[in-house]
Amino acid sequence: MNNTTVNESCLLPDGDQPTGLTAPMRYFLAAALLLASFVGVVGNSMVIAANVMEKKIRSSTNFFLANMATADLMTSLICDSCLSLAWFYPAFKPSCVFRDVMGFVYFFSVDLSVLNSGLVAWNRYVLITKPLQTYNMLFTPTKITIYCITSWISTFLMILLVFAYFRRLARPSYILISVPAADMSDMVFFVVNIVEIIILVVAPILLSLFFYIAIFLKIRKVKERVKAHAAPNPNAKKLYRPSRKVVREITSYLFVLFLVLLVCSTPISITQYVHVLVTPVHPDIQNLTLVLAMINSSINPIIHTIKSQDYRNVFKKIIRSGCLND
Repeated sequence: MNNTTVNESCLLPDGDQPTGLTAPMRYFLAAALLLASFVGVVGNSMVIAANVMEKKIRSSTNFFLANMATADLMTSLICDSCLSLAWFYPAFKPSCVFRDVMGFVYFFSVDLSVLNSGLVAWNRYVLITKPLQTYNMLFTPTKITIYCITSWISTFLMILLVFAYFRRLARPSYILISVPAADMSDMVFFVVNIVEIIILVVAPILLSLFFYIAIFLKIRKVKERVKAHAAPNPNAKKLYRPSRKVVREITSYLFVLFLVLLVCSTPISITQYVHVLVTPVHPDIQNLTLVLAMINSSINPIIHTIKSQDYRNVFKKIIRSGCLND
């Protein structure tokens, strides 16, 4: 008989698991998730539409951002909306299949976003620190498509492996979203879970940090070299400035995307593994970290709007065309 115990976070308050959430707080968080769902669905749909409609922004970087927006759209459309409605109606008792589908979609979309964030960082790293020939060789349209398809397939298989084993384990009936976390006594599940988080979360995050640090060091080095050897002619200096400014602005904008993803996604991973390996974490903390991770899918389109002039222009074009059609 399998003696494995399973701990899961629960977004659905239940008498068997006191969360300490009052009804007004529950409704407030449900409304916040519903708003995040609306913003995420509209915003990520516009990011995808912008890349489809506007040839001007169809770069390799924006292709990866559109791939990330597709993953975020799944979270906003499925997870955020369903969880907010369930919080509005706490008597709802989801089926086992429903909970597993919700958990699978959530972890699949979040891990896919982290992986695509790593691809974006790698893309910028090669563009800024390597010869242009290397960039053109690595990021042809065919290879970019292969990278994106591979990210979807690899993430799908890893999460499927985790949930295929997870379904064998008993879990309480009141859990709305399946958040796998196994006891150390089940070494197979523990190893599978650890391998999944290393490949899909830890490795992309560490590589992204390395890429962005290397990029900023390269930009600073080029800036110092240009400043030291620039010609006295003011017109000669102007030739360097637009290029450096554009590179800095785009890279800092993408770095902000990465930082927001890191801030939103890291707490839930920490709380889950502390809960499993160290000491039980209060359900309120698990609830809040899960909500924070889900809201990330709605923040990215806002960052695109604030930080990217190209996206702002295309978004305005889409809105104007929609209003004219009406």
